[in-house]
Amino acid sequence: MIRRLPEVRADRVSELRSLLSGGDRRSIAHSARALRIVHSDPSRVADLAALTADDDWLISLRALDLLEELAHEHPEWVEPHRKVPGDQ
Repeated sequence: MIRRLPEVRADRVSELRSLLSGGDRRSIAHSARALRIVHSDPSRVADLAALTADDDWLISLRALDLLEELAHEHPEWVEPHRKVPGDQ
């Protein structure tokens, strides 16, 4: 059986991206709010995984941090995305 990943929509990715941007490199921006969004709708893990390939390294790092946190709490949510964009 082939499992389909949730569709990644630019508007939903953009919403999470705006929460992960800003601040200096030591801050976490609005990561907690982004995490709450993903908790309320697990299909948003796909949107978060898409941000790991963002041109802004800080957004990529914050997205990876949130994916790691989710992997501890809900490994079944993250498992389909273990090969993130750009992963060779």
